[in-house]
Amino acid sequence: MGIDPVTLMMIGRGVALASTVVSTIGTMQASSYQAAVAARNAQLAEENAQAAIEASQQEQQDWGDEARSQLGTLVAGLSASGASLQGGTVVQRKTGAQRLLSRDAQRIREEGDTTAARYRQQGADFRAESAQAKRRGRFALFSGALEAGGTYLSNSSRISSARASLIA
Repeated sequence: MGIDPVTLMMIGRGVALASTVVSTIGTMQASSYQAAVAARNAQLAEENAQAAIEASQQEQQDWGDEARSQLGTLVAGLSASGASLQGGTVVQRKTGAQRLLSRDAQRIREEGDTTAARYRQQGADFRAESAQAKRRGRFALFSGALEAGGTYLSNSSRISSARASLIA
């Protein structure tokens, strides 16, 4: 004794519909996970940007302290050698050293700003990735609904035809 064709078709329709639903749910969950990971990565990139700025500010401050110490040592050495601190050469050396130290501090700050900008760009990229993953999930839901509906409609006409042929 076999299973009639209508029952087989209904089982086939049910399996196709279940497959579409499971596939859609899986795609939505994967997209949701990818969106969450990308959003977290964006948050981490922003935290890294802030940390880079703070680190460069601290490095700049530390360098300033070291530079002032070196400048003090220079002035003390010149003074100990009997040079007049008001003389042209001493003033020029002191001014030149201050200018170099200031330039180094500026470079430290710029390096920190550049690093922070790179992290912020990563954050923007991750936010875009997160938004794309969310869109992919919504499209998967829409596509799954259309596919399920199409499967239902195409199989229902076959079932009707098969049922009609059995009745006749």
